[in-house]
Amino acid sequence: MTMKLKAILTEVAAVVLCIVYSYTAYQKIFGHTGFVMHFRQVPVFRNFPTLSAITIPALEILIVLLLLLQHSRLKTLGFGLSMMLLILFTGYLSMMKLFASKLPCSCGGFISSLTFGEHIVFNLFLLTLSIVGFILNSGLSSIQISKLFKSSATIKAIF
Repeated sequence: MTMKLKAILTEVAAVVLCIVYSYTAYQKIFGHTGFVMHFRQVPVFRNFPTLSAITIPALEILIVLLLLLQHSRLKTLGFGLSMMLLILFTGYLSMMKLFASKLPCSCGGFISSLTFGEHIVFNLFLLTLSIVGFILNSGLSSIQISKLFKSSATIKAIF
């Protein structure tokens, strides 16, 4: 793969993620009351809904800022944080789909109109963009990437 193609793919992944995270952070910030209310309905977040409702959009904004930077290591960090957040979001959605009788959704805008299955697929698409961006932007060889994922506690926990 040429350097130019890598750069284009990395930027496309970063731009798509920036648009989605900016949109969702905006929806969560300006729909803060509803966002907190949804967290109060979820047992995991019931004890700290306000903290969660502040932390998640702040992390989304941080990811956007890191992805907008041209410094390679910071952009790679942005892709890495995006991967972690999307793994958590997708895990949460999967658990809600499997175990919850009532499915509260705190997502705003068009995302709230998705079914939980569609939302999981959408998150997996974004996770794929994050992984591709991370790999292409990191400059690691395929052998180094393979070792990274084999030793990663997050990947081990999932599989």
